[in-house]
Amino acid sequence: MQQAIWTFVLFWSISLTTGGDIRVTCVFTSDCVLPCKSMYHDIIKWYKDDTENAVHTFNNNKDHLEYQDAAFRGRTSLFTDQISQGNVSLLLRMVRIEDEGIYTCYTSSSFEDLEIIVRLDVKAPIKRVDIKFTDKEITCNTSKVYPKPIISWYENHSLQTNITPETPKDDQGLFSLKSIFTYKQDKQSDTTRNQSVKQNTTYTCSISFEDKSQTYNASLRQEKVDIYSGQDANIHCPVSRGDAGDYTITLRFGESSIILKPQLNNIPEQLAGINVHLAHDGKVTLHNLDMDKHTGTYICETFTAQSTIDVVQTSVQIISDIHNNGIAEVLGAVVVIMAIISLLIYYLWRRKEQKKRNEENLRENEVNEEVELKLKPLSGENPSSDPGSDSDF
Repeated sequence: MQQAIWTFVLFWSISLTTGGDIRVTCVFTSDCVLPCKSMYHDIIKWYKDDTENAVHTFNNNKDHLEYQDAAFRGRTSLFTDQISQGNVSLLLRMVRIEDEGIYTCYTSSSFEDLEIIVRLDVKAPIKRVDIKFTDKEITCNTSKVYPKPIISWYENHSLQTNITPETPKDDQGLFSLKSIFTYKQDKQSDTTRNQSVKQNTTYTCSISFEDKSQTYNASLRQEKVDIYSGQDANIHCPVSRGDAGDYTITLRFGESSIILKPQLNNIPEQLAGINVHLAHDGKVTLHNLDMDKHTGTYICETFTAQSTIDVVQTSVQIISDIHNNGIAEVLGAVVVIMAIISLLIYYLWRRKEQKKRNEENLRENEVNEEVELKLKPLSGENPSSDPGSDSDF
């Protein structure tokens, strides 16, 4: 801690040589140094513009805190072993939001005095942003941040407007932010209604401070996978080449969760009894899934050091083997029925052809009979009745 303070003081001692006001940003609840350098140190007083009493007083080589402002009691000190060298900086412990403001470092000697203005800004950085789907909307929120944050929404990188967040302040002066993104209305419908979340669409909320000193992005994407029981399922966890391995992947299913790392030795991780393997491209393989145990929603969260969280929510639907066999049975029955219909059609066609041939044969027989009847009288006449053949007795 002493080394860190020394580094901070040295940094600001260089800045002081340029003159002008000094601006310091301190982190909420941390210790912070308000830098000041002066060779006049018979009397050292620190004031804050909006307080009646001094923040810290030092003279005759010792502290005089009898009239110290109550808001700073027990939280201030000087580097007494460095005062003779010109370091009259103030160490402020457990920084609060109300500590923000303008401070005056006043020093004097018998003949000279000096005032240096230090502007103190307080930041409570964004530590985490939560984003999730609800029935008809997406919520994005963070808490205990300062100053008041702003938010932007994107759908597949397209900026969405007219979204007003809620930003209440707690008793410590810290802000919470909650923003709700409602899906676009279906204009083709006669009635106004909200659409369901779009599959394979990335929704992003970006929370930042107005001065852009910090921006935290959170994205959410919903996907779906259909498999048969006993098969493997592949789901995706967002991994960017720019992450350079500086990320953490958490996979959740129900109440179970694991932190995943790419497996070089092909030894899978275990999640709720499932063998899980993560590839370098972010593809996660869930092996040999069972319909009764493993149907549901798998949530993959990727955290990066660049204040980003990417969430992919994958719905895994598993069809049972019984259903699969049932499909095969139905297909088999259809094949049998088609075969029977084909045989029936062939049988009817054969009957029709046979009937046609029988009718043709019958007509042919009738014609032959008629011909024979016509020829029969001719074949029955006596040839001896010819007059030229009479005999004389």
